[in-house]
Amino acid sequence: MPQRGAALVVRFSSLGDVLLAAHVPSFLRRRDPGRRVLFATKERYADALRGHPDVDRFYALEDRSSDPAAPAPLGVRGTLGDLIAGLRHEDVGVVLDLHQNFRSSRILNALPDAKRVLPPKRALQRRLMVHARWLKPA
Repeated sequence: MPQRGAALVVRFSSLGDVLLAAHVPSFLRRRDPGRRVLFATKERYADALRGHPDVDRFYALEDRSSDPAAPAPLGVRGTLGDLIAGLRHEDVGVVLDLHQNFRSSRILNALPDAKRVLPPKRALQRRLMVHARWLKPA
């Protein structure tokens, strides 16, 4: 069933996690071929997804090592405020927040009409298992 608006996938870092998230735009495109798919990530990881056939536009978050003279990677590049301003002009219908941190929550709050999809991360459980060795793996 086609849905309204574009789908935004948010995964800022790290490189391995961004690459693992690369299948999400393809899944979204298969589910609704007419929907635009946007991807927000850190600028240094945007090139890893350059040429992805199912991403219509990138939103690249500048970091400390960004070169201000470098061209934007197939979309919008800037501070978090710049990305939010650009996303407000998009018709975003759903946000898949794969990062779930302060920056991604600012994007979610700036798009109040968009449906929010937050997969369970079980961060506390992972930390207890890895660092404190309190829990056994499932």
